[in-house]
Amino acid sequence: MVLSICACLIVIFIITASPQATILVALCVLLTDFFLGALIFYWSLTMNTLVVLNIIIAIGLSVDYSAHISHSYLTTQIPDDLAKYYKTNKQKRVYKVQQALSKMGSSVFHGGFSTFLAIVTLAPSKTYIFVVFFRLWFGIILFGMANGFMLLPVILSFVGQINNVTEISLESDGEDSLEAEAEDLDVNPDDKVPAKDNRRVSVFQLSGQDKVEPSAVALQVAAQKSQQEDRFAKDNDSMEMQMINKQPQGERKPAGSEAEITPDDGSVKRQKSLDLL
Repeated sequence: MVLSICACLIVIFIITASPQATILVALCVLLTDFFLGALIFYWSLTMNTLVVLNIIIAIGLSVDYSAHISHSYLTTQIPDDLAKYYKTNKQKRVYKVQQALSKMGSSVFHGGFSTFLAIVTLAPSKTYIFVVFFRLWFGIILFGMANGFMLLPVILSFVGQINNVTEISLESDGEDSLEAEAEDLDVNPDDKVPAKDNRRVSVFQLSGQDKVEPSAVALQVAAQKSQQEDRFAKDNDSMEMQMINKQPQGERKPAGSEAEITPDDGSVKRQKSLDLL
């Protein structure tokens, strides 16, 4: 029994990363076993191997109801737009408790209720082993859910941890990401970078070692631009054909003649005239 409690404490501490929450969950588990001892006395059960086995099983079952509520409480954060309404520590604890119950309360209740439905079939049994299982498991579910839904939230609303267990990791991740982005942008990490559109071209991009694949939107824009250019070229060709057709017969240039020198940019352009004959 002592080994079971120690194993539960280690697992809870690993999950919650909070000594205070670990102690509170362990208190709920010990109280569940204490209540089971009273139930054994008042329900005319004798202490034997079967009863002790169920008491040990109760340690692993009752920890489920309290651990989920405690973990949800620790990971609940107050939004920035609501922070002005929860200024004192008591108000913050009450808000975190309410959110923890709203998030995990239904899941924990469904888990306990489904377990009760599984053992309710043993209620009319007359066999001693089935009677012991039903009575003790009924007490485990009843006391475990009572401690997880009523006792633990009340304690957390008075002495619960205010800081979230995720704040330290989020701050470190935010600093690491800011430094990494600053290295990519070749700027000071203390300076704020407004957006990725203003990113400079790094040395790796100039050397071809950091090639960025075009996105689907960029490919679509390029395709639309290419289609517009093709359409514009076709329109120019059709307009040129119409202008040539409007010219008199004698002014048309014969096929195969070399064409003109254009003064644009001082360069000489050579092109074949259209075969109109």
